[in-house]
Amino acid sequence: MNLARFAQLISCYPGSRVTEDFRLTGAHLVAVLIGLHWIAVVALSVRNSPVWHEPPHYVAGLYTWATGDHSLYRVNPPFLRLLASLPAGPPLSTEVVSVVEPFRFGERPEFACATAMADRYPNELLHAIHVGRLLCACCNAFGIWIAWKWAADLFGWRAGLAAATLYASNPYFLGNCMLVTGDAGAAAMCLWGNYRYWRYRNAATIPQAFGTGTVFGLALAMKTTALLLLMTVPCLMILHQLRRWQRQRPLTLLTSAAQATAILAGVLLVINLSYGFQGTGTSLGEFRFLSSSLTHQTVADGPRFQNRFQGTLLDWPIPLPADFVLGIDQQKLDFETRFWSFQRGSWTLGGSPEFYAYALGVKTPLGTLALCCWALFSLLRTGSRTSWFDLLALLLPSITVWTIASMNTGVHVHSRYILPALPMLWVFCGSVWEPRANSPTPDTLRLVPRLRMLFLSASVLSSLWCLPHSLSYFNESIGGPHFGQRHLLDSNVDWGQDLYFLEQWIERHVPESEPLHVRYDGLVDANTIIERTQDWPVSKEFPSGWYAISTNLLFDRQGTYSYFRNQPAVGKAGYSIWIFRIPNKSATELNGKERVTRFFDAS
Repeated sequence: MNLARFAQLISCYPGSRVTEDFRLTGAHLVAVLIGLHWIAVVALSVRNSPVWHEPPHYVAGLYTWATGDHSLYRVNPPFLRLLASLPAGPPLSTEVVSVVEPFRFGERPEFACATAMADRYPNELLHAIHVGRLLCACCNAFGIWIAWKWAADLFGWRAGLAAATLYASNPYFLGNCMLVTGDAGAAAMCLWGNYRYWRYRNAATIPQAFGTGTVFGLALAMKTTALLLLMTVPCLMILHQLRRWQRQRPLTLLTSAAQATAILAGVLLVINLSYGFQGTGTSLGEFRFLSSSLTHQTVADGPRFQNRFQGTLLDWPIPLPADFVLGIDQQKLDFETRFWSFQRGSWTLGGSPEFYAYALGVKTPLGTLALCCWALFSLLRTGSRTSWFDLLALLLPSITVWTIASMNTGVHVHSRYILPALPMLWVFCGSVWEPRANSPTPDTLRLVPRLRMLFLSASVLSSLWCLPHSLSYFNESIGGPHFGQRHLLDSNVDWGQDLYFLEQWIERHVPESEPLHVRYDGLVDANTIIERTQDWPVSKEFPSGWYAISTNLLFDRQGTYSYFRNQPAVGKAGYSIWIFRIPNKSATELNGKERVTRFFDAS
């Protein structure tokens, strides 16, 4: 294919003579895009150290393979950690049982177990996690393909390419899809499940409905957040029936019930298979719950292991694994326990409803935000050729997840919880490439394509500029990732991912004769990778030497390391570890010059 022909293909409009040729060409371009995305993910996986929650996830997966017990890390479903830990061999698979000590009901020992495994087998565990990351990233690559298909079906092939590009280059997904934590993988499966339901809504047979249920079940086996998207299916089924009544082609009540039952059966089959049917059929009244929603107590009362369903009409056997039910109870307890949340330089107990909107506004490329606003404005101003049901099927799951997550302000710490709502938004951005009903003027024909490509290119370049530090990405509206700590903390900036970059920086800049002290906010001990570190001074005297401090510790709420905030940093490892050098200064000299600063005053 010559260059002129290729330019004709990528500039064609849906309905033109080259649209069918473009279908094949677009599929090839998306395949190339997925390949480039995979290369970026491999680079991210190798260069970023394991984050806080990865070793516990991985050790819990090893423990399940060794014993068949899912009690470790039951707050999250087990599918992705089982997939990630599948290639692990001795000694990890055999020795993991020895580090798990008996624990009481309600405790979460997975972090202590992961620390013990990291101390005993540091190199083996790090290598195994990196291998497991690549298996988990396959789910996200599949999500790119689904984004391309859905946007192409709704708005045309160019829209499909744009949606796939936004998905593949988004820093949220680049940073999270290579992790064993399951957030990005669950988002991809949620997108697939919603697409399958929308795709087969008009001619859905029982096998197709069952297949849709299995995809939803797969998403639920990765993250319980998928429950929120599954809640939208009954609403969409009712709207679909109303639409068919309007067209005088309603489904019979028996057919609708059979399809709903098939979807539910697919969900239950996959979620029970992922837990090995352990505890399936347990009566609801037999569980010992912790959250106030499922007991007659409040969080302040402490755990009494009550059950508000015992002896009620709802005390029936339920077709869900016991650990899945207890994991939901544990999550509800986390929602009810108010955690400190950091947003725009201030700490609040319990977060705020606008937390996710603010996080998305500062951690999404400006080009993507511009396309989202453009798509919404175009929809409100000129409408769309796409039916209202198709748009609801696309946007209702995102709105549902966003609304419920924003209302649960107890855990407004990690913006990654909103990931399942984002892929549908990138598909909606593709509507910018949909031809509108009004005939465009010649000036508009020249300006609109250029603006679209400008926003899309700006989004991709902004994300690529931050590689391989996508977890710490912030857009240009706040000055980029160098100033991220002024706005958000925790996994939004520093999740322990830059330990390898700290090792490289030290090798290049720090003489071996000078002392090196590290305060690293991660589960893996920094001494595992950086052998030269010395113990942190326990007194108020700080001898001369080099000090490396993670962002979460440097700007913590207690101000433990506030004396370093006014010292000039000599460097950074990635965007999450600050490096200082103190030349022959004592704590008395430092404290004498110290002044209190607000968090957003730090550079």
